[in-house]
Amino acid sequence: MSEGTGIRAVERRDLGSLRAWRTDPLVSRTALGRRFPVTEVGEEEWFLGLAQGEFPTRVAWSVVDATGGLVGLVRLADIDWIHRTCWFGVWIAPESWGAGHGRGATVLACGHAFRELGIRQVRLHVLASHPAARAIYGSVGFREEGTMRGAVLVDGSPEDLVQMVLEPGTFAAT
Repeated sequence: MSEGTGIRAVERRDLGSLRAWRTDPLVSRTALGRRFPVTEVGEEEWFLGLAQGEFPTRVAWSVVDATGGLVGLVRLADIDWIHRTCWFGVWIAPESWGAGHGRGATVLACGHAFRELGIRQVRLHVLASHPAARAIYGSVGFREEGTMRGAVLVDGSPEDLVQMVLEPGTFAAT
């Protein structure tokens, strides 16, 4: 646990809540997520595909609070085993915002990436208009590398994306 937050394997019993949150506009808008419904079949296929293969290219964990209650999802994706890089993403259920779970899950997942997987760079994209997320990532040690102007459409309007990177030497695990 980190600051009352833990991560554990995604379990089949999590899928209903994860599916509902993944399609919630409050979550998907800032997480650059889905803009269309997630079906039960699609969620099941996603679940069955986690950590598959001798060298999986993606891993996800359920984010839990101090009581073990499900509050979100954190993932490493596009794991490149040759260059030792990956892409990071996290989202927390709206009713759990402000409790430190996003930062806690970020610390735990990135710590796992560096210690257990030998990753040398964790990258992410975040909306330039999402200062709270940028501050959380900065507090963990992510540094901004650049801005992609108008890279995504949010509610029909172009938004800038900031690319950030975290390396073991800049990682603030506390």
